Amino acid sequence: MIKGIALQTLRNAEFLQFLKQLAAIFTSHDPALLKVTDPFDAFIAAKASVDLLFNEDQASAITDELVALDAQRDDLINGMICIVQGHTYHFEQPMRKHALTLQTNIASYGSGIARENYLSETAILDKLNADWETKPELLPLWPCNWASGKHNWQRPIPPLMPNT
Repeated sequence: MIKGIALQTLRNAEFLQFLKQLAAIFTSHDPALLKVTDPFDAFIAAKASVDLLFNEDQASAITDELVALDAQRDDLINGMICIVQGHTYHFEQPMRKHALTLQTNIASYGSGIARENYLSETAILDKLNADWETKPELLPLWPCNWASGKHNWQRPIPPLMPNT
């Protein structure tokens, strides 16, 4: 039988869950019948204030900006993959062969690169970029080398918390 619980040892989520379950137990046994209405009301008020403290908005002020940048980067890599795939049907054999080489290189990092989490996608794109810049057989097919768009995956994440 549990005789007590050390509340200070509970983590935030555990503490909130404990309060929620305690409130449910009190509510299931009529507080008025037990003549504990005043302490119960005080407990519910205190629980509400604790819930407000722990359930503050978790979103960053720059979440929308990060989502937009990530979508832009996803479009960039998906566009690159589509262009490479399109060139695998090119009428000139050297271009087709080169596109197949690039397609094999991209495939070595798995499918659905744009669906990876931010950090995994960044690592994959950095590796692809390094491959395409250092291996002569992987020099891109197109003259622009997507250089104008590469900054989207090489740009660091802005700080999430302002310096205070």
